[in-house]
Amino acid sequence: AFGEMLKHNQRVKVLNLEDNKIESDGIAAIAEGLAYNDTLEQLTLFKNKEPGQAALEVLILALDYNTRLLNINWRLTSRQSFAINKKLIRNKELLRLNKAGRDTSHLDPNSHRSSRSGRADSVDTDSVRADSAPSGAAAAAAVVPAPVLTV
Repeated sequence: AFGEMLKHNQRVKVLNLEDNKIESDGIAAIAEGLAYNDTLEQLTLFKNKEPGQAALEVLILALDYNTRLLNINWRLTSRQSFAINKKLIRNKELLRLNKAGRDTSHLDPNSHRSSRSGRADSVDTDSVRADSAPSGAAAAAAVVPAPVLTV
């Protein structure tokens, strides 16, 4: 549900999914949506299940396309957190350079792709995730298109 929302919603900048009992497959679905999203800057996932390796791989792959997300607030004990953090730091540097009017082509992975709109069409997240929908309250919650969304 939230993964699909992130693919299509271009207004939400902050998404708070704290304490929604989201499991690893739900985190993977959210990550898939992030590959298409150009607006979300902050994602809060505290008090959900720790994502598994496959979900983290989907997130890392999605962040190869998403250059807007700046912060993920959660507790993560996996070593994959270093790869995720590296991509979030890259996104913050892209923002800083853009604000200063400087060239970002050396950092922006999307600048080397033929079209920004087609970037996520080639994301093969099925090969690294279990195929199921988000679980818990996150799957059933209503989505309100607003700049800040807390569920």
